[in-house]
Amino acid sequence: MRRELVLAFWSVFTLLTMTVGSREAQAEKVADGSITFSGVIEGGHETCTLQNPALTKDLGTRSSRNFFIHEERMPQFEFTGCGANGARFNMTLVFDVDPNVPGGAYNEYVKNHGTARDIRTFIDADDDMYHACINMGQTEAMVSGKTWACHFGSDSGKIGVIYTLLSSDNRDVIPGTINLLTSFIFSFD
Repeated sequence: MRRELVLAFWSVFTLLTMTVGSREAQAEKVADGSITFSGVIEGGHETCTLQNPALTKDLGTRSSRNFFIHEERMPQFEFTGCGANGARFNMTLVFDVDPNVPGGAYNEYVKNHGTARDIRTFIDADDDMYHACINMGQTEAMVSGKTWACHFGSDSGKIGVIYTLLSSDNRDVIPGTINLLTSFIFSFD
């Protein structure tokens, strides 16, 4: 009788361990990657200097059970001698797409190999004004290499960028990497 109880205990324990373990394994799906910015100033500004033309933010490794990158604040671009207002730039995003992942047209979207379909980018001038530069939902194509024209005013000589990358579907998250390369061409009035 004692032997049967011990066997029954271990059977139940093993079953519970496997069930909990499988749930934890699902929650441990991760995404990692980086966002890299590079910037140049359009010609004709002899006194205008971009102090830090290349910036990178490492996204690290995170749980992606409900995948999102919420308000990743980037290091700020800093300018000297460029004037106070009327700054504008063209921003081009280039992102990695894994050709081996099925998905047809969805592979044209910024995503984490099938999960992150929304991207929102805000320009943070003077740390108190947000200007939406990109705000695209899952029904809009986010094709690699597309360029957006952005306009903003800043009198601090600093321009910050906040990225928000969201997934709006409830399917299981597929682990992968997010690597965005954002190129800026700045010009000042």
